[in-house]
Amino acid sequence: MGTRDHSRLNRLRRFAAWVLWAEALTLALAPGGAVLLAYAALGLLGLGNGWLLVAVLIVSAGLLLWGLWRFKRPAAAEIDRRIEAASHLPHRPFAALNDMPENDVDAANDIWAAHQRRAAAALASARSPAFNVQAVARDKFALRGLLLAGLLAGLVVAGPQAPLRIAAAFTLPDWPFPGPHVTAWVTPPRYTGAPPHVLAKGEAVSTLVGSQLTVITDGPTRAPKVKIGKNNVITSTLSDTSHRADATITGSAVLTVGPWWHRLAHWDITAVLPAAPVVQVIEASIARGNALKLRWHVADHYGLNALTASFKPVGYPQALTYNFELPARTGDGQVLVDLSKSPFDGEPVTLTLTARNVADVTASDRPAQSFTLPGLRLHDATAVALVNLRRDIADDPASIGSAAEPLQHLSQQPPSAIDPAADVQIAALGAAIWLRNTNVPDVVARLLALALEIEAGPDFLPAQQFAASNQALMAALQAGLHGTPPNVVTLQKLLKAMQAAAARHIGAIQAAAGQTGTPMNLSALDQLADKIVQDEAAGRTDQAAQELKTFQRILSALQNARPMSATEMAQSKAANAAMQAIADMIKAEAALLDATNAGTATADAQDKIQNQLNATRQSLTKRGVNVPSLGPAGTAMQTARSALGQGDLNNASTAEATAIKNLQTAAAALAKAASQELSLNPGADGEDDGNGTPNEQSDPHFNPDRANPAAAIQQQIIQQDAKPAPTPTHQYYHKLLESAP
Repeated sequence: MGTRDHSRLNRLRRFAAWVLWAEALTLALAPGGAVLLAYAALGLLGLGNGWLLVAVLIVSAGLLLWGLWRFKRPAAAEIDRRIEAASHLPHRPFAALNDMPENDVDAANDIWAAHQRRAAAALASARSPAFNVQAVARDKFALRGLLLAGLLAGLVVAGPQAPLRIAAAFTLPDWPFPGPHVTAWVTPPRYTGAPPHVLAKGEAVSTLVGSQLTVITDGPTRAPKVKIGKNNVITSTLSDTSHRADATITGSAVLTVGPWWHRLAHWDITAVLPAAPVVQVIEASIARGNALKLRWHVADHYGLNALTASFKPVGYPQALTYNFELPARTGDGQVLVDLSKSPFDGEPVTLTLTARNVADVTASDRPAQSFTLPGLRLHDATAVALVNLRRDIADDPASIGSAAEPLQHLSQQPPSAIDPAADVQIAALGAAIWLRNTNVPDVVARLLALALEIEAGPDFLPAQQFAASNQALMAALQAGLHGTPPNVVTLQKLLKAMQAAAARHIGAIQAAAGQTGTPMNLSALDQLADKIVQDEAAGRTDQAAQELKTFQRILSALQNARPMSATEMAQSKAANAAMQAIADMIKAEAALLDATNAGTATADAQDKIQNQLNATRQSLTKRGVNVPSLGPAGTAMQTARSALGQGDLNNASTAEATAIKNLQTAAAALAKAASQELSLNPGADGEDDGNGTPNEQSDPHFNPDRANPAAAIQQQIIQQDAKPAPTPTHQYYHKLLESAP
C-alpha cells in the first residue's frame, strides 16, 4: 500500500482522536455542568443565593474532578475501531494493513496481495466519525429535558429581570470573617447644589453624568481592584492600610471593588443626562417702532448661564444671526428689545429664544409668526445707501466681495454732502473688502457706524462724548445703591462734565438744523442727583432707585434729542400755553365750586371761565392739536352757568365738579402729548410705561424718535403729579428748566 493511502488514514485517525477527546471531556464535564444549569434555573426563579452557590460550586467541582479522574486517553485501537464503525467496515480491515506474511511462497504471496487489496479498498471507503456522546443511552430518565424545561420556565418567569437575577444568583456571599471596609459616595455636579450621597451596600444608584465617584478602602495593605464596567479605576494611597479611588461618571455601569472571588462591594450605577431647560415664548410682537415686545417663561432645575434672542431674515438660511442677550433668569420675563441697529431693516425676520443652563444643555422656542423690522429712520441719502448695502451683505455673507465696487462708487460720488473724513472711511472699507482684509461681521458693524456718523453730521462726536459722560455719572450713582455713593467733589465733577457735554451735544443738533436757542439750565438735574446721593447715604435705596430711573430717563431724552420742526414747535408752544391756561381754569372753577357751595356764585363768573376755555380750544385747533375732553368740560360749564342763572345750586355744583374733572383729564392728555416719547411714570421693570415706551430696565439703549429736551424734561417733572399742579408750581418748574420753547 502506498504512502498516499497511509497519509489519508493518518488524517482520519487525527480527526477521530479529536472526536474521542471531545466526547470524553464532555462526559466528564456533563454532571457538573448539569448541576450549574439547574442552579441557573433556580436563580431565574429567584431562589438563588450566595451560600447555595457555594454548595453548587463544590458539588460541580467534585463531579468535574471525578469525571476527569475517570478520563482515559483514547488508544490507537479505539481510534481505528471508531473509524471502522463510522464507515461500516467489518473484520477490522485497518489492522490488516500492519500484517506481514509468514511464508514467502508464490501461493502465499498471491493470497497476501488479495488480502492487501481488500484492506486498501476498505480504506478508500473510510470516513470521519461524528461527535456522539450517546445521551439517550446514558440519560435513561431524560433528565436533560427536565433541565431544559426548567431553564425555559425560569426565563419566562424572570422576563426582563433575567440578567439581574442571574447576576445576583452567581454573586458569592460575603466572607464570614472581617475584611476590608469600603466607603463610597457620589458627589453630583456642582451646578445641582446637591450634597454628596453615601452609597448603601448593594444600593441601585442613579446619578447625573459628570458626577464624581469616590471609593475608600480601609484594611488591606494592597489596594483592591476597583472597576467601573470594564475600566479599572486608578487608586492612590492614603496610608499603609487605606486607599482611595476617584472617577467621573460618564455612563451607566457596574461598580465593583475586589476580585470576582472576593467581592468587597458592588453597585449598579445608572447615569442620567442633565435635564434641558424648558423655554416658552409667551408673546412676541412689534410694540412701537423697532421695539420688539417679548415675554417668555423659562424653567430649569439648575439655573441659566445664558438666555439669547436670535433674529434671522426669512428666506436667508445663510444670513448672519443678530443676537440680543436677555437676563439669564428662570421664571417669567419681559423686555422691549431695541432692533433699531439690526441689519435686517425692512425684512421679515424669525425669532428664536435659546436658553443654556449651567449644565451646558440648551433648549429653544420659536414663535410661528415672523416680524418685519422698519429699521433706522435715516434721512441722509448716503447713510441710506450704506445701510441698504449692509443689509444685502448680512443677508448673503458670500456676496461681500461684490460690495467693494459700490463702496468705491459711493466714495467718489456720494448722493449727499458728507464730511471728507467719512468719504475716506468709505473708500478705505471698500479697499479692505477688495483686498480681503476684513470679515463679514466687521464690515456690517463698520457700515452701521459710518451710516450713523453721516446721519448725525456734526453731532456725532458730541453725542458720543455726552453718552460717555452719562455712563460715568450713572455708574457712580448706581454704585450708591450698593453702599458706596460718590462724594460731593466727585459728584460735582461728573455733573459738570455731563452738563458741558450736553451743551455741546444740543448745540450741535440746533446748529445742524439751523436753529438757535437759549443755553439749557440743568440745575434741576443737579438737585435730583444730590437727592439720589442723600437717599443712598440714608439707606433709602428703594426711593433712590426710583429717582435713579427718572434721572436715567431724562438723560436718555437728552441723548436722543432731535430738533423739532416748525409745526412741532408751534404745537409745543400751543400745548404749553394751553396747560397753563387749563391750570388757571381748574383753579378758578374750584373757587367757583366753593362759592356755589357757599351760595355766593354767579353765572357771570362761570361765563368768564367758559370764555377762557373757548379761546384755548380755538388756539389748539388752529395748531392742529385735538383734546377731546375739552368739549365735555365746555358742556359742563354751560350747564353750570344755566343752573346758576336759575338759582339751582345743587345742579350747578355737580356740573362744576364735572367740568373740573374734564379739565384735569385734558391737562393730563396735553402733558402726555407734550412729552411724546418719554414719561416719568415708568411701568414695572421690563414693562411699557404709560406711553407705551420701554422701561429703562428693559432696554437702556432704546432710542426715542423725537423730543424737545427742555420741554420734555419740564413736562416729565410736572407729570409726576397725579393731578395737574397749581399754576405757581408749573411756573416754578418752568423757571428751573429755562429754555427756548
